[in-house]
Amino acid sequence: MKTKSIAKAGLICAIYGMFVELDVLTGLLIETTFPYIFALPIFICALKENQKISLSALCAMVILTFILSSLTTWVIAISMLLAGWCFGYCMNQQYSMAKATVITFGVLMVSSLLQITVLANLFGFDPASMKGFYRWIEPIISWQGLYVLLAGFEALLETITIALMSILIAFKIVPYKAMRPLKSIGRVPVGCVWVFTFGIIIWILLLLFDLQVQSWIKDVLLFAILFSLIGFIWNGCMILQRKAIQRQSRILAIVVVITTFIPVVHFVQATVGGWDLMKRAFFKMRNHYESV
Repeated sequence: MKTKSIAKAGLICAIYGMFVELDVLTGLLIETTFPYIFALPIFICALKENQKISLSALCAMVILTFILSSLTTWVIAISMLLAGWCFGYCMNQQYSMAKATVITFGVLMVSSLLQITVLANLFGFDPASMKGFYRWIEPIISWQGLYVLLAGFEALLETITIALMSILIAFKIVPYKAMRPLKSIGRVPVGCVWVFTFGIIIWILLLLFDLQVQSWIKDVLLFAILFSLIGFIWNGCMILQRKAIQRQSRILAIVVVITTFIPVVHFVQATVGGWDLMKRAFFKMRNHYESV
């Protein structure tokens, strides 16, 4: 390892330590409002330096987190560190963004589940006390399934935020390392159409006829429907973005990104993406039968 690289990694660790100390001094303000800043130093280190130096910096930052902060910060900050390192390393090695996204989503989902269950009980809040408030949701999803759904939704939003932040920073620092991972983002598989269609039909039948099945079956169906819907939105966003690029319209590109995160409005992207996937699915079926 070069001395210059080690010195840079040490400086980045010091900046991270400053962020953790500011979080403690401001009453955990950073981790409650913008925890993604914890991922920024290690992302830059993993993006610019080799694997040995970035892993050494990651270990040093984890140790700093244990020394300078408390239990809640450990979970949030360490999960952000792992997410930042994963995105930085994948871009450095020119790996697919899909790998970094899946790994980051898994790490952040575990972190969210720990916050909702273990840490909540540890600090005197029992999530089961909210069952009365959420009683209307029991026919739709089980209480355990609601835990997973909330954790998954939070992890998904955090993953998208970190991914967008990583892409923006990478384009500013080393643009050539950001291009190839972006090009590797593939199209949504047409199987989402069939999962959504059959899933929504079965799920509605279970609700209408009040069929007695195990609660986990309903949960799995609901998760499959929601993830398929997310695939529709993503596909629609990519289609509209390509049209904005073809027309060289920056305003349209910005509007597409913003509306993707607005409830109800993002069903425009879902409709566009779902229609495109449906046409691809039927086109694929027709080609298959014609070849037979």
